[in-house]
Amino acid sequence: PRGLHRFQLDLADGAALAWLYAHGTVLGREDRDGEATVQVTLDPADLARFEHRFGKKPLPEWDTLSAAG
Repeated sequence: PRGLHRFQLDLADGAALAWLYAHGTVLGREDRDGEATVQVTLDPADLARFEHRFGKKPLPEWDTLSAAG
């Protein structure tokens, strides 16, 4: 099942932002002070790929939330 995750990324990290749009379903985004906070649903395998490729983990308070819940 897809999980709902929240990432905080530098706006200059266009590759990571584009990857999330290409591989997940972006439900919300807020840009502030040079950073983007992105809410996205990802399959577990895609989450692992994103973490490995970009070295970014989701913000901890969203780790266990489900998109269905």
